[in-house]
Amino acid sequence: MVWLRTWQLGVKSLLLHPLRSGLTMLGILIGVWAVIVLTAISQGASDVVQKQIESLGANTIIVRSIKP
Repeated sequence: MVWLRTWQLGVKSLLLHPLRSGLTMLGILIGVWAVIVLTAISQGASDVVQKQIESLGANTIIVRSIKP
């Protein structure tokens, strides 16, 4: 019974405030899209770095001097 009433209130709110509902859905869509894109970019960068490390070979050591 509670779920039915909640569903009815949700649908009523969507119909009474279409602009607010549309903007909310657009915001969620943009947020999900941003997470997917950033995850893909991160994975691509990780793959590039991994390939560069593999191309150095097992017998290569890189030493860098960093001033404190």
